[in-house]
Amino acid sequence: MLIKAKPKPLRWQRERYSPLERQMDVFTAAGKFMFYLWWDGKVGNNSQTLSRARWLVLICYPLSM
Repeated sequence: MLIKAKPKPLRWQRERYSPLERQMDVFTAAGKFMFYLWWDGKVGNNSQTLSRARWLVLICYPLSM
């Protein structure tokens, strides 16, 4: 019999999540994204760029609802 594991809550859904921690998470994610954009421009790897664009749409679309 298969037992489904209870999904862990997302990082920003924790009860104790300080504003400083949130700010660090946002800036880290933005920095990573900027680095990946720069790297994709330098290397010119279209398949990686396309997969990153799909990831971004999947992440940002639910936030706009």
